Amino acid sequence: LARLLGRACLGMAGLSLHSDSRGVKVYSLTSARALPVWLSEGQKRKLRADDDFRRRVELLNDFEFPGASQRVKLSADGRYAVATGVYPPSVKIYELEELGLKVERRLDCEVVDFLLLSEDYSKIALLLADRTLAFHAAYGKHYELRIPKFGRCLDYQPTSCDLLLGAAGHEIYRINLEEGRFQEPLTVPFEGVNALQLSPAHQLIAAGGESAVHFIDPRSRTALGTLQLPGDAEVTCIRHNTDGLNFAVGAADGSVLLYDLRSRTPVHQRRHINELPIKAIDFLTEKKFLVSADAKSMKVWDYGKSTAAESDQLALHCTVEATADINDICVVRDQRRDSGLIFAAGEQPKVQSYFIPSLGPAPKWCSFLEGLTEELEEASADGAGKSGEVSVFDDYKFLTKQELQELNVESLMGTPLLRGYMHGYFMDSKLYNKLLQVSNPSALEDYRRQKLKQKIEEKRASRISIRKRLPKINTALAQRMLERDGDERFASLFTDERFQVDEESEEFRLRNPSGMARKRGRREMADDDSEDEALGIS
Repeated sequence: LARLLGRACLGMAGLSLHSDSRGVKVYSLTSARALPVWLSEGQKRKLRADDDFRRRVELLNDFEFPGASQRVKLSADGRYAVATGVYPPSVKIYELEELGLKVERRLDCEVVDFLLLSEDYSKIALLLADRTLAFHAAYGKHYELRIPKFGRCLDYQPTSCDLLLGAAGHEIYRINLEEGRFQEPLTVPFEGVNALQLSPAHQLIAAGGESAVHFIDPRSRTALGTLQLPGDAEVTCIRHNTDGLNFAVGAADGSVLLYDLRSRTPVHQRRHINELPIKAIDFLTEKKFLVSADAKSMKVWDYGKSTAAESDQLALHCTVEATADINDICVVRDQRRDSGLIFAAGEQPKVQSYFIPSLGPAPKWCSFLEGLTEELEEASADGAGKSGEVSVFDDYKFLTKQELQELNVESLMGTPLLRGYMHGYFMDSKLYNKLLQVSNPSALEDYRRQKLKQKIEEKRASRISIRKRLPKINTALAQRMLERDGDERFASLFTDERFQVDEESEEFRLRNPSGMARKRGRREMADDDSEDEALGIS
């Protein structure tokens, strides 16, 4: 039922088409109208009668948090999505096949990072901001412990059941989940481990920190070497490719570097134009795409087209501008392959969802996206669709500080009548109209008069215009139809000779006796006028 509702209503209330400068189509799946956060419970109850509000169905129902979302990940079996956010701190688990929320759990502190230890959601490790490591099972919180220093990242080594924790120090803490105790930590040559990942192909540990990536063999727990990045920027994220040879590094200065394990120099590199720290990075191996995100935008690089012989620069495929600061991204995958669906957690209540068909097809659990995007594209081509994202705050008027000064209501700043937002304030529309009428009594009346005139002109334009030249066929009938409202459906009456009306026939006279009487009256008046002219009577 949820899937059918999503297919029926998502295109009306939550799907919009964007195209970047390269013409790549990007569909935003969370572009439904935004509502003011200060609405009271009574005002929210009144919205139940609003058709647009009742039909607001998104890709995943309740895929949002009261304040902001921090992290989002998918389970290995592709059936569940797990997201964390504030405030209050909480973790939400979504069942993708049902397109809705399965369970929500409240936490004691904000989540720095988390990891799914099993194929589904039944085992989760949560690294909290107060040096707490919490373990959750399918039934809820199972156990929690404290770590020596503030943690920054997590990863798991399934062959030895070791949970690895990067923290604010020279150590990578190891917790053996089979024995339930700390192991001897691994050491790195720099202060603070910002990123940590094991290669899915050969289990090589890569730890990133102060402008360097340190590699450790998990079998012997010995260092294999340290890769120094060009420049002094810190490493913020690392991602291994599934081929076991390539890995990507994101830096604090916005640089994205693609390396081959057999070389110390980057094969390809590129820098985000915002020069902000890279938040997350991921591979789409099948089509050789690399996705990277900073706080302001998400970029897709085509490293398959970027060859070292031609240039060391990554080829840009498309750019997605974020509506709020991005904290994390997740490329959605299912049992079949990589898809073109990407989740983005950020500093806004909703977890953003983007569908880019050029990256891959829609996942199996939301395969209806393929049909919706085709319908929206056809509607846009016909001029019926609307591209762009619209955010509407019903019954509120946005005013800048200058406009408040013009209304002479600066004293309302800081009161509940004005809600601060970005570079201005929101005011109730009714209050705004009253203030506008007081400050300029004729302004509101002029506005209403202009709107009324505009509506009258629109109605006139919709009418059939009177033809100056009457048609040769059925001239009298055309004259009678023009005296009242005409209809374009009967246009063939005046162009097709088969519809010629013989007004001299006996059948016509019997069916239109009143018309024949008027015709005789007009003839008699015309004869009288001609006789008067002949006698010289004016």
